[in-house]
Amino acid sequence: MKKHWAVALALCLVCLQGTASGHVIFLRNILHKLIEKGPSHGSTTYTSYTPGCVVNCTASDGLPDVDKRCVQADSKVGGVVVLPDRRIMRIESYLDESESHCRKPEFPRYASLVRDTSPQPTRTSNAKIDVPDNWKEKPLSEVLKAGGTFLFMYEDQSKSGVIVSTKPRSEVADMDTFAATRVSSQLNKLKDSMATPVTKLDVNGMPAWRYEITGFSKSGMTLTYITTMYEGEEEIIVTSVWTKADQFAAQRPVLAGIADSLTGVKDDDMPKEADASPLPQQMEPMMDTN
Repeated sequence: MKKHWAVALALCLVCLQGTASGHVIFLRNILHKLIEKGPSHGSTTYTSYTPGCVVNCTASDGLPDVDKRCVQADSKVGGVVVLPDRRIMRIESYLDESESHCRKPEFPRYASLVRDTSPQPTRTSNAKIDVPDNWKEKPLSEVLKAGGTFLFMYEDQSKSGVIVSTKPRSEVADMDTFAATRVSSQLNKLKDSMATPVTKLDVNGMPAWRYEITGFSKSGMTLTYITTMYEGEEEIIVTSVWTKADQFAAQRPVLAGIADSLTGVKDDDMPKEADASPLPQQMEPMMDTN
């Protein structure tokens, strides 16, 4: 009898394995935790059983290789999206049920997704940015590259960082909508998150859209971000600079200085500093988490 409890939970987990909506993933994660922990009553030790992915799965994360999600209007068939559970997926086709499934205006199209296991490319950009000398460049994971990040720098002492991304200008129909989509996506990735309204401004002669957001991140820290979207001639650059929320006020001049230093994506741009160097293009495709 001692294995029956774990086996029953395992069977429930198998039943849920074929789908991957946000709620189903949440339930699967709870079942995994219960199986690992075992029942709390008495002193009997139970043998746990945690099955791997059963349906449409190839990766070791135990998550399905197919999914259906609401994506932004500018997404294209064949384009890559990164899900909140960090799966890298490619849009296989659009589905007819968009009106009944997709309620958020930022994510109006219902798409069928399939996992993309191919190595993700890192593009180049004409953008230039200035960071303090003690900030160090970090390697890019496949998830970051799939999301379009081409630069990641970090400063260990203050726990501050910056990521820079790019997207072809031709792929964005409306910058206000693009900015609203970015806010919604970032809010979905953080717990207990709050964002300021998006402010339109000019940065080095470029139209830009900026907001601040605070929330509990997957790193285990509460962080505050300054995210800026810059409209260049041929590309849109997005910078997101952050630090721990409790030291944001002290670090804000440094973070804002980084965000305001971006140049290189206008035809008449010139480097602000003689030693400013080009950065090693792509942008995180946004989607709904539902």
